[in-house]
Amino acid sequence: MLKIAGVDYQSGKVDIGRADYVFDDIPVTLPDFGRTAVQARERVKGAVKDIVERIARHRPCNRYFKSLPRGMGLDEIIAGRDLLIGWLAPRKGGAAIELTANPKDVAKGKIAVEHAYQTGPYIALSQWPIALGWEYVAATLVHELAHVAGAPGLPGDADPKDPRIQSSKKPNYHAAEEALCHCLYKPHFKPTTVGAIQGYMEQRFRWG
Repeated sequence: MLKIAGVDYQSGKVDIGRADYVFDDIPVTLPDFGRTAVQARERVKGAVKDIVERIARHRPCNRYFKSLPRGMGLDEIIAGRDLLIGWLAPRKGGAAIELTANPKDVAKGKIAVEHAYQTGPYIALSQWPIALGWEYVAATLVHELAHVAGAPGLPGDADPKDPRIQSSKKPNYHAAEEALCHCLYKPHFKPTTVGAIQGYMEQRFRWG
């Protein structure tokens, strides 16, 4: 099942093996992000609701997930072990990821937009997909769930912009992103986006 930290249970700041961030409850709002506080928790709840009630029942989506290495539909993954969705919270003294990044740079694809960290049952979101809207959260989660289903990711020292990687079919580093085309989130699909693994880390990058 998909469980939201801070909604379905209290996480208590879980150490996920990073020196800079921990896994924490999704905040109610995103403070100091623009002039109006973003209702972070409600957006994540909306994304999970859409995935569970609509996306996981979409046959083309489940067929695509079953084509990935683990051979499991999205509905089967969700019905299986608990997958915990939370906040990629900075450790004491740190700052939220890209909180002060220039929105114009984001729009131009100069920096990572959707960012999630997945290790074991934990999928931790940064503020960017939440700030951009619940559909961005949902698209990010589907991408990450495709990695859970076995979609390959780049090693941490690889350059996602390398033309050899962008054109690679074996392994298909675009497989997680391509899930969006089959799972009713095609408007959020970016053909240059690849999955990356840094240690136990999986990120969704959007590159210009």
